[in-house]
Amino acid sequence: IMSTNAKAWGISLACVGVVLVAVAIFFYANFFRQTNAPLIETVPADAAFVVEINDNEQFVKSSASLMPYLTELFALDGLAGFESFLEKMKQKNGEIVVSGFVEDGKVIPVFSTRMDEHYFKNMLKLLQIDPRNHIQFEEYEIYSYGTHYKDFKFVFHNSVFSVSEDVELLKKTIVQLEYPKGLSKDRTFKKLHKLVEKNTKQNWLLINAEKYASVITQHNNEEYAALVESTLQKASWCAYQIRFTESDFSLSG
Repeated sequence: IMSTNAKAWGISLACVGVVLVAVAIFFYANFFRQTNAPLIETVPADAAFVVEINDNEQFVKSSASLMPYLTELFALDGLAGFESFLEKMKQKNGEIVVSGFVEDGKVIPVFSTRMDEHYFKNMLKLLQIDPRNHIQFEEYEIYSYGTHYKDFKFVFHNSVFSVSEDVELLKKTIVQLEYPKGLSKDRTFKKLHKLVEKNTKQNWLLINAEKYASVITQHNNEEYAALVESTLQKASWCAYQIRFTESDFSLSG
């Protein structure tokens, strides 16, 4: 009987050990994924568009004269404020992902880039942010900071620095990275993004035609109407390389 009981206990302990190892592997793999995931995994599934800026310096310089139009279409006036944060941290060359969301006909963007934690801590010191003055969301602190551009909210989460005017969008961005069931699972988007990943020297605009069309149709502009027509005739998600000249910007894709 003792031998049988010992055998049963041995089997039980082995099963418990296997379960604990499996759980440990799951949590380690999930943590590793979050801290190394591509920025696109921070974008919630209900985004209306995504701008992937791979050449930040070139994008800023070439788009400067056209920023009023980019602001009207994609609310990119906040990009200058986001750049001001990066300048303080002396980090200007990393990939930037701008995700845009439509709320009551208004576009609200989230700006994100990968970052080492020590850069972020230095920025808090430079901005003289009171560490007690924040909104707690899960294990992350969301801070507020007013610039001469806008009143921003920002957060550092899993080696990602994200900024937005809307604190709820920041919360969605945090959750999205923790539970990856967003754009990467959308079949059309996934297919397009594989093409984008092959050319990381270009800057890309990805639009969900259905979600974004209502924004463009608010503007009684023939050029904007043409953009709506061209995108609506395609799949739900469309990908374009975005290029600028002195007086115009072009989309090819």
